[in-house]
Amino acid sequence: MEMRELKILNLIDSNSLGGPEKYILGYAKGLDDSIKIAVSTFGSDGSDSPFLSQSHALKKINSFVIPCAHSYDPKQITNLIALARRGEYDIINSHGYRADLIGLIASRVLSVPIVATFHGWTGSNSKVRFFDRIDRAVLKRMDHIITVSEANKRRLQQSGIEETKMTVVPNAIDPEEFLGLSRLGRPEMLREELGLSGDEKICICVGRLSFEKGQKVALQAFASTIKEIPECRLVFLGEGPEEGRLRKLGHELGVSNEVYFVGFRPNVIDYLKFSDRILLPSLTEGLPTVVLEAFLCSKLVIATSVGGTPEVVRDRETGILVPPNDPQSLSKAIIESFKDQKEMERIAQNACQVVMAHHTFEKHVVKMERVFRTL
Repeated sequence: MEMRELKILNLIDSNSLGGPEKYILGYAKGLDDSIKIAVSTFGSDGSDSPFLSQSHALKKINSFVIPCAHSYDPKQITNLIALARRGEYDIINSHGYRADLIGLIASRVLSVPIVATFHGWTGSNSKVRFFDRIDRAVLKRMDHIITVSEANKRRLQQSGIEETKMTVVPNAIDPEEFLGLSRLGRPEMLREELGLSGDEKICICVGRLSFEKGQKVALQAFASTIKEIPECRLVFLGEGPEEGRLRKLGHELGVSNEVYFVGFRPNVIDYLKFSDRILLPSLTEGLPTVVLEAFLCSKLVIATSVGGTPEVVRDRETGILVPPNDPQSLSKAIIESFKDQKEMERIAQNACQVVMAHHTFEKHVVKMERVFRTL
């Protein structure tokens, strides 16, 4: 039987290409053709947005920018309502506290249902924690909530949201697309770019340079690690507000010459391939996409046991887990991992098999379709 056409407007306050944005694009590609997807961000024309550039490249997705002068511009609400009316969208799907609030207001004016996708609260500073508290109240008024991990679902239950109102549709990966992002014939070219000889042991942290990502802990752990493994090097892949403080800390710890800040790179796969260890020192997480990407590259992940991370990183089975905010434990795990390379390779190969078997968009897309079809 032919499915009724549904038009869904995804709303997100972001122009980067992190986990939430990859989540939107990955599931949008896999949804049945009867479900038409659009994505919209806030701000300028979006010409410098990696997220919108990726959206434009997918013929299946329409993309828009909701004009607004600043984050508190009331015109963004009326502009969203006008956009939704023109497009005759059946459902609004919001991602993040700003999109949740504005999307909820628009949905009530338009009398269309709204689904919030909850990627997690970061609590990175007092301002963000204030908005996280507002989001708790807003989420209780949603028609349905999708969470990207079981841990996020439990977190919302603790905030008073009924379990029956939530569906877990986990972060996932498109293996073919991700492997196709490589821009280099030889991953060793990155060692040459950074001026490395080829004998160094590379640890890499991938993600926005932000307090909740725990890069400070990684730096502190690295300062201890390099005393035991002098050839170890640390690479930060990403941009963010903590970069200046991290650079200063590197100088204070005396490791600035062994630490590399390479900024944002679209070809994450090349950096994962040329690395020896992938570090995820986060203080909070939903279900990190970079872990799945590292698994796909058969690289060992050493991660903190927070949020949904233990749902994919099973200690000594698909990776190594350490306590959060504990530089000593992280350093110990890094050092010990290099002492038993054969065992670490076994774990990394097992992780690759697990992600292929259980963590692709194709495996979970039916759950998302069911949410939209039952509203």
